[in-house]
Amino acid sequence: MLRLIYLISLCILLASCTHLQKKSDSIDVTQSVSKNWSLNGKFALSNGKENGSGKISYSVNNKTIHAKFKAPLGQGSWEIKQDKNKAELLSSRHNPVYGNNAQKLISQELGWNFPWDSLIYWLQGFKSNEKITTHLSNNLKEIQDNGWTITYAKWIQTANGFLPKKIKASKPPYTVKLIIYNWNFD
Repeated sequence: MLRLIYLISLCILLASCTHLQKKSDSIDVTQSVSKNWSLNGKFALSNGKENGSGKISYSVNNKTIHAKFKAPLGQGSWEIKQDKNKAELLSSRHNPVYGNNAQKLISQELGWNFPWDSLIYWLQGFKSNEKITTHLSNNLKEIQDNGWTITYAKWIQTANGFLPKKIKASKPPYTVKLIIYNWNFD
């Protein structure tokens, strides 16, 4: 009887695993699980002295990244567009600024030494320049990358496997928190 229960449980477990399984081929990219994707959510950030929060919209389309950050109650917003050759930083408080790297623009214009180029990886649960494959599980809790600690508190199942829902990136005195409301894939 015990063997029968064990065998039935094993069959149910295997059936549920195959239901969740997605293709695990590596994907060439601007490194992402899908060539075109977007997310919406909210963010909170701190530099140890000042805090801010707001809504975030982040999309990758044909190797172009477009991110919008909007603080509540008209307190300001900024937008970043980046492709392989150029970057643009738009702010509600300053004229547009152009360069060939968004990470440098953020540092120069906003005073934040945030590893922008790593964000596309962190959002998907990977270290910078790591070969990205479709997630099959939500076991990852934390990674260390570029001197930052990225903690994954919650995951959600999407059409492309499990992806993060709650992320915290910290490198004292900096802290960035994200809660992702939804993932969209084209």
